[in-house]
Amino acid sequence: MPPIEVHTPLRLLVPGTDPNDAARLADALGGTMGGTAFQVSVPGGVGGWRFGDTVEDTDSVAEVIRRLLNPVVPPTYTAPTLSLTALPAQAQEIGENIAPTLTPTFTQHNGGAMASYELRRDGAPVHTTYGAFTDAAFQLTTSVAYQASAAYAQGPVLNDSAGDPYPSGQIPAGTATSNTVTYTPQRRAFYGTAATAPLTSAEVRALASQPLNPANGTVMMVNGIGANGVVFAYPAILGNISEIVTGGFPLTIAPTTVSVAGAGGVGNATNYLVYFITQAVAPTTDTIYRAVI
Repeated sequence: MPPIEVHTPLRLLVPGTDPNDAARLADALGGTMGGTAFQVSVPGGVGGWRFGDTVEDTDSVAEVIRRLLNPVVPPTYTAPTLSLTALPAQAQEIGENIAPTLTPTFTQHNGGAMASYELRRDGAPVHTTYGAFTDAAFQLTTSVAYQASAAYAQGPVLNDSAGDPYPSGQIPAGTATSNTVTYTPQRRAFYGTAATAPLTSAEVRALASQPLNPANGTVMMVNGIGANGVVFAYPAILGNISEIVTGGFPLTIAPTTVSVAGAGGVGNATNYLVYFITQAVAPTTDTIYRAVI
């Protein structure tokens, strides 16, 4: 088998049938490059050798080959991140009194240490100390948004897989911005059984089921067993009901309009459409009414 030549003074023999070939290869790998030092001139480098690296005459053959076979892997730089969580839940009824607690989480990754922190409510600073913060209680009547930012220092230079500094991609000093936590006031739908048609805000708000944020397409279901009437009520802005069905038969019911207050039953009122289905005799078996807004 012919020898493999490396373009230096080194010449390696690939072991063949000659029993002495293995010994010769071992001797070669244990030796040094010899000759004259030279620089790697292949654009982009080759294997673990970068363009411009110097192969010294004193480098071991084994190390030269190892670097040829093991490309250098650069480090992965990740910038710092900041997230914001909040309690209570962001879905709240209009008029609810809330005192949100905002909790930031800063993850440094490969950036520098956090230098400063700021929490803003609707764009105005409300807190500048990193950590959980509880805002003063307020009545939710319009959307309120919180967002935080954290300034951080320049990060360190990481090493590549060869253990050498690799500054390309180093994280500069900067600012991490959190997600936005928004509290948006919502209306409820109200439905359930009643002896008579509800005529006041309090009577509507007394119905058993009270889901937040009804919309067109929302399905409401009531079991009328044992009751003289069934009620469906929702904000009038959503328009007339799409359908009311019981036992597979559609019903045609004219709604009344009732002004219904927000959370707590006081203030923030808006008009609701109220549908009341009279049951002349309270049924003794399950009687399901299905309504679609």
